[in-house]
Order: sequence, then structure tokens, then C-alpha cells
Amino acid sequence: MTSTAQLFGERSAFWTNQGLVGRDLYLALAADSRLPEHLLQEDLAAILHIDPASVKQRRVRGEEPGFLKLSGKIVLYPRSLFCMWLADMLVDRRSREATPASDRYSRALHRLPASE
Repeated sequence: MTSTAQLFGERSAFWTNQGLVGRDLYLALAADSRLPEHLLQEDLAAILHIDPASVKQRRVRGEEPGFLKLSGKIVLYPRSLFCMWLADMLVDRRSREATPASDRYSRALHRLPASE
């Protein structure tokens, strides 16, 4: 586990203890100033509990989450886009209304909570 992934888990626990769950939790993490602005491929893999090669395969296939390619070997994932992607992927069985993912990030960007 990377130190960033560990911090991500700690901040997730913090926001959960504040009463946030589901989409609201991921939106809080997207705006959390205690987390780094950008994540590495290894960070995403550790957070998602998958192999780093799987993250790379998603990127090569053109799948989300969005990323920045700074050079041939330097790829960064903006934390806010990653968290909003997680929010879009969430299937909340408690919700009576399904929220289509067609608006991807636009609605979420307008509802980012303030960090502590």
C-alpha cells in the first residue's frame, strides 16, 4: 500500500465519521485539501485493490478515470476526477432514483463540499 493510498483511507474514514456516505463521501474526498492534488498509477491501484497493470490497461483503452500525461513515463491522475469517477461508478441500492452518469462530472463540480 502506498502512503497516499493509506492517507486516502484515513480521510475516507474521517468523512464517514462526519456522516458522509455514498456520492457525498466521494465528493468530499474530491475536495479534501489534505489529500494530494494528483495520484500515481500505483496509488489508484492500491486504493482500488487492483494490480497497477490494470490501471494502465484502462488508460491505454481510453477508459476513465481521466489523467494527465506529462511525458512518456509520467502519468498523473487528478484526485478530483478520480473521486468523481468513483462517485459515478457507485451503485447505491438505497436510492429510489437512479442518477444517470451522463452528466459525468458537471453536476459534481458544482456540489463539491468545502474542506475542513
